[in-house]
Amino acid sequence: MIASNFTENYIACDIAGCLLCVMMLLSLAQKRFMRGNQSKNAVQMVWATFMFCLVEAVETECNGIEGMGMYVLLMILCSMEYLLVLVLGFTWTKLIAEHLGIRFSKSTKIFFVIPAAIGIILVIQNVFTHNIFSFNDNIYKVEKYDYAFSALGTYYLIFAIALYVYVKKQGGVLKYFPVWQYVIPYACGMAFEIWLNYQFVGVCNAICVSAVISNLQDERIYRDTLTGLFNRSYLEEIKVKLTSRPNKAVSGIMLDLNGFKGINDTYGHAEGDDALVIAAKIIKDGVERYGDVIRYAGDEFIVLVNSCDEDAVKACMKRISDGFESFNQSKKKPYELSVSMGHAIFDSNKQSVNEFLNIIDKNMYDNKKRR
Repeated sequence: MIASNFTENYIACDIAGCLLCVMMLLSLAQKRFMRGNQSKNAVQMVWATFMFCLVEAVETECNGIEGMGMYVLLMILCSMEYLLVLVLGFTWTKLIAEHLGIRFSKSTKIFFVIPAAIGIILVIQNVFTHNIFSFNDNIYKVEKYDYAFSALGTYYLIFAIALYVYVKKQGGVLKYFPVWQYVIPYACGMAFEIWLNYQFVGVCNAICVSAVISNLQDERIYRDTLTGLFNRSYLEEIKVKLTSRPNKAVSGIMLDLNGFKGINDTYGHAEGDDALVIAAKIIKDGVERYGDVIRYAGDEFIVLVNSCDEDAVKACMKRISDGFESFNQSKKKPYELSVSMGHAIFDSNKQSVNEFLNIIDKNMYDNKKRR
């Protein structure tokens, strides 16, 4: 009777996890969510969590039912469970990297991809060796290398946290990502499974993915709807942060798109919007993880660089200029794009935040006049 109640509880938790994932998917479908790869990774996480909960519920219900056909089904379901652990860890790491503007180098990609490859190989060989999990009278049994998958899942969790901490230590001014809201439920699920042998990983994953999605949706109030960059509301938050933390290392770059009115007049406002989206991507790619890009007004942008090093700011400006030059050489559009830029280092002892913004604005217009 106790064992039966435990089984019913497992299935009930997995069904709850599935329902939570369905509600998240419906919410994402009805609302305009984030742009680009970040949105894709978030949706993939929800689907992977849904599949994990569903597979775990079916596997728990079928566990112990005799028959060769049931044995094959159980082997497939359990293999899928282990693979979905990898998918969740993989997409979680991709999501946080995308959110923080991190581009993996070739050497970093090795640490990112190889654990997933190892996990896939382990699952395939388990069909023949049964050293990760097996079935005794079609009852699921953990084997000696099961810990390897717990280690792989934990590896991706730690890898993503390390990326997050690394970017924060570089001086991120204001980063929105509920990293601990993911870590805590996930850690609880792993603890239940490892120490107490309670299979609540699925519903715990659903809870933490729900927290991530909810917070990223809330972030939309700080996003420009056209370009996906941060907006003036975000800038106001930054100003409050810089006022309360006057020793923060920050530099600013003001950018204005040259000839934007001509693009609108010649090719129409739809093409003008397209030009703004292209310019925003070029600027964002040039800044990478070293700062935040804000659409200030119309065709004006502000970059807040997480450094007071003049060379770092100029390097950022050069990457942006190179990006526009590369776009123009590609001849993808019948017009060329370029920006006028002005920069300054924020010194809280000599100026207010508004004075700092006025300085970079003036420096940008001086550059525009010279052009």
